[in-house]
Amino acid sequence: MIRILIGLAAGIAVGPFLGGPQGWGLQLSEVSKAVIQLIKAVAIPLLFLAIVNAVTHAQITLRHGTRLIGVALTNASIALAIGLGLSHFLKPGLALREAWNAGGGSTAEALPAIPQLELFKTIASWLPQSIAQPFAENAVLPSVVLALFLGAALRHEGEAGEPIRRTFEVLQRISERILFWVTRLIPVAVFAAVASSVAKYGYQPLFALFPYLGVALLGLAIHIAVTYQVWIRIFARIPLPRFWREAREPMLQSIGTNSSLATLPFTLRALERLG
Repeated sequence: MIRILIGLAAGIAVGPFLGGPQGWGLQLSEVSKAVIQLIKAVAIPLLFLAIVNAVTHAQITLRHGTRLIGVALTNASIALAIGLGLSHFLKPGLALREAWNAGGGSTAEALPAIPQLELFKTIASWLPQSIAQPFAENAVLPSVVLALFLGAALRHEGEAGEPIRRTFEVLQRISERILFWVTRLIPVAVFAAVASSVAKYGYQPLFALFPYLGVALLGLAIHIAVTYQVWIRIFARIPLPRFWREAREPMLQSIGTNSSLATLPFTLRALERLG
């Protein structure tokens, strides 16, 4: 986390000196894109393997599975309500609109047309088009669906599927190790992304994002301090100090990277320690 903050501060400080005809800011943006591409390349297979292994080993009844889905949907609905409520009352987007107008843009140009929601088409997009498609396109939801079916099929095979299950366990550990190595490059990616943005746009858009960032952090703080505490203490029945002690590492990593996929190895290790 400290390395990420150092990369952020260095990018803010160095960014103004990277403009000009050499285009160093543009080249640095390619560095950050390369690191993100590496993370996605490893994180999707790791997510797939983790779900397959979880389905093959988990002892969960239909009642508990239904309860889990209900908790997840309720949690997401509460988070959505908090976000919409804070956005409605605090209006963090006004600063971004003013920055856009000050830069010579118009609000009409900045707002794209809102696409119409098509329920069945959206659900169909969650299904994998082939076995390779989720990995070729880094598609999270199709890879989850594919992993659930494969995990269920392996579980149905019983002892006959044990060699494949052991192979998947080894592949998951290998993927965790690779992604752990790649995450060491995240401070470099943060520096490159921030320096490139500052070189291209200056500090004004960065300052305009502060109100939006503050509202987002406020919403996360409310959700963590209230909603998660209830789930952890009442439903999971895990002592709060123990949970937050184990959650500290993946939480700090996710704050620094803004990616749950990049922190997947840390999350899996924390879950193993929690039992």
